[in-house]
Amino acid sequence: MTPAAREWGVTLLRLWIGFLILHAGLRAAGQAFAPVQGLPSLLDTWKGSAEALIGHLVILVQVAGGAGILAGLAVRLCSLFTAAGFAWLIWKAGGLHPGALMADPLRATLLVGSVSFLLTGPGFLNLGRVFQKKR
Repeated sequence: MTPAAREWGVTLLRLWIGFLILHAGLRAAGQAFAPVQGLPSLLDTWKGSAEALIGHLVILVQVAGGAGILAGLAVRLCSLFTAAGFAWLIWKAGGLHPGALMADPLRATLLVGSVSFLLTGPGFLNLGRVFQKKR
């Protein structure tokens, strides 16, 4: 396999995983922010528990991170935050042991995908190359 073929493989996987993360974040945002009737209501929700604040931050990380991964902007940074967010969600649902990972295969897949982009980078077709300085 040529290095170009590997890069295209990473690119296709990045586009699909980025879309899935963005979609999951938008669905979660629709459910979590629907009952909120403005900023005072949101602040009242956060006063009750730190867990509500962290949950809303994880949703925002999913939306912003998924968009960044999909577009290819700061992929490693977005992957770091989305991996941390999905690890927190899986941990809250039952821990990070293999049984809990198998109980929620979508979140586990998005966690593993985020970690892989953290290690490999964005591949081809990324907007990050547009902003890089020419050498």
